[in-house]
Amino acid sequence: MSKTYTHDELVERVCRRYADTRAFAVLKGVADSTGAQTHSWIDAVVLDLWPSKGLCRRAFEAKASRSDWLRELKNPGKNQWARECFHEFWYVAATDVIKEEELPAGCGWMRPHGLSLAVVRHASRKDDIGPADDLLLASLARSMQDEKDAYCRQTREQMRNEDWQFKEARVWQETTATFLSSRGLDVFLSPSEDAKKKITTALEKAASDKASLKKLERATARLTALQTSLLNFFDLFAVAAFVGFMETHETLTFLGSIWGVEEDTTSLVKCRANKPRDKQLSNAFEFLKARAKELIEAESAGQDIGVCRR
Repeated sequence: MSKTYTHDELVERVCRRYADTRAFAVLKGVADSTGAQTHSWIDAVVLDLWPSKGLCRRAFEAKASRSDWLRELKNPGKNQWARECFHEFWYVAATDVIKEEELPAGCGWMRPHGLSLAVVRHASRKDDIGPADDLLLASLARSMQDEKDAYCRQTREQMRNEDWQFKEARVWQETTATFLSSRGLDVFLSPSEDAKKKITTALEKAASDKASLKKLERATARLTALQTSLLNFFDLFAVAAFVGFMETHETLTFLGSIWGVEEDTTSLVKCRANKPRDKQLSNAFEFLKARAKELIEAESAGQDIGVCRR
């Protein structure tokens, strides 16, 4: 029992037999016309491209099963247009599909042989068919366009499947779609104009919010720096004011509570008018003055400052 071949496998073997693109042009699925006037198709057409070979036009009809071949025999007028427009007409089928004595007069037969075809019976060449008319030329041009489009789609798909950048972009696209769908944002996956406007608005808002956040962060940082400077300035001012007014009665009372001055603060104030300062008060004044100097020098050097507290 011979091997069974599909219709596409048989047509592919026609393409392989005439694979020399310098000598032949192979078209698949050629109709008798275009548009509304189309009534019948043949599976493949091979056009000779060299004038030295006679510019032969060959038509091929593939038959994958015995039942399909028998239906062909019952409708002999189906491909009559192809037999009239082409120099040669061929059937392509396995050996258990066609019997040679069943072939219509003048038709050839090729059978699968390896990856190509072998001739079982040669087709008779008809040289009185005349030039191709406009309907046939339109049909051939349509088939050429279809072949080109199919080749371009196949090539693009192959390049995409082999290109790592495309693969990476596809992963990002699928991940983004999953992310948006999980949050009920499928509208952003739609190519409609309304979805485009919503996407643009969302992106603009996100960019605006980010810019505002950066401005707020900068303003907050500047305000914090200003507050720190004011606190440092206040520390210096507090020390200077404390030193300048330390001889008042309130200051003496404050000193008595901090440094443990035992003498009556009132008597200290009175002594200030009649005699040199009390030794304890003088020592406290010198301590504060030295501390103020240290704070001023630290501030000038950019160091942290603070008021001495107990």
